Amino acid sequence: MLTIRAIRTEGVQVNRRGDWIFVVLETEEGLTGIGEASHSGNDHSVCGVVASLAEDLIGKDPANINGLRRELGRYRKDRVINTALSAIEQAAQDVRAQFAGMSLARLWGGKVLDRVLLYANINRHVEERSPASFAKAAETAAAEGFRMIKLAPFDEVKPPNQRRSAGEANWWPGVERVRAVCEAVGPAVNVAVDCHSRFALSESFLVAAALEPLNLYWFEEPLPVSNLKGLHEVRLGIRQRLATAESLFGADSFHRLLEAGAADVVMPDVKHAGGDQETLLVGELAALHGVDFAPHNPSGPVASMHSGHVCAAARGFNILEFAWGEVPWRAELLDPPEQVEDGYLIVSDRPGLGHTLNVKTMRRFWLAEPGTRDSSKAEI
Repeated sequence: MLTIRAIRTEGVQVNRRGDWIFVVLETEEGLTGIGEASHSGNDHSVCGVVASLAEDLIGKDPANINGLRRELGRYRKDRVINTALSAIEQAAQDVRAQFAGMSLARLWGGKVLDRVLLYANINRHVEERSPASFAKAAETAAAEGFRMIKLAPFDEVKPPNQRRSAGEANWWPGVERVRAVCEAVGPAVNVAVDCHSRFALSESFLVAAALEPLNLYWFEEPLPVSNLKGLHEVRLGIRQRLATAESLFGADSFHRLLEAGAADVVMPDVKHAGGDQETLLVGELAALHGVDFAPHNPSGPVASMHSGHVCAAARGFNILEFAWGEVPWRAELLDPPEQVEDGYLIVSDRPGLGHTLNVKTMRRFWLAEPGTRDSSKAEI
């Protein structure tokens, strides 16, 4: 049996669009596990929630994941709390696998894949939001071996000045950005579009139709995931595959989504869905429903490695998101460094996650005071 001695948060300053928050779980026996709690919507609040939850978990066994889940299940759920719970679960899984002397993927039954196919989300990298800038970033990512690019191009679509009439609609600049990316990378590289839930139902059909000639890999979240009926209608009424569910928590929520026929691609995020085990369960549910499993992951390297282990062990895995080009020191935040080769994430066979936080890099970019701004989506 193991005993939790301490749970704390640590953070690093990334860029003007947000920071990365990590959870560190230490045991009395000298083991340390790590998880990620970035993009909760409020970094300051998520750190406070982790500190509050830690008071209830000190002295508990981190290897008893079901017991921890039962202990934490009494808390009301919102995005901040869900993110805190998910990060603690990740860190506990890391410790549990270390104690067992095996990698996370092996702990869950073994790898199906030794390396995990990635796509490059270029959105947070691109600061000058012209079609040419998006195209240049996409070309660079493709040259590094990424076989799929994703962007969120609809910067102008936001209240109070949202114009919806087809000829004057302010989503047309987004279409031009997507067109520029497709022309830059050519037909050998797939392109996906994230709408960030910016559209009304009728508008979703118009935007999808405008993008149809570009042969997208998927059309992501035109409507909020709470609108299952609307998403079902969109899925049946467009020619692209529909992707969604980055913000759902718990396998039961994903089960309702899948039963509603509201997705062709399901995108759980280990930072918000409940952690590793819940995300792995969503993969099983997706496979049973004949839906692709492509986890959402515009995250730091800790969540990426947890997601990598999940994807390596999951049935029906399609592709994993990678936050491309945010900071040059990203890989060095882990020890040993995060390893991306030719568009694939290499998943460690070392015990646990297979990585620890690199103390020197953490000190260089230390976040003294977590902010309250919502960095869950790239702001322009």
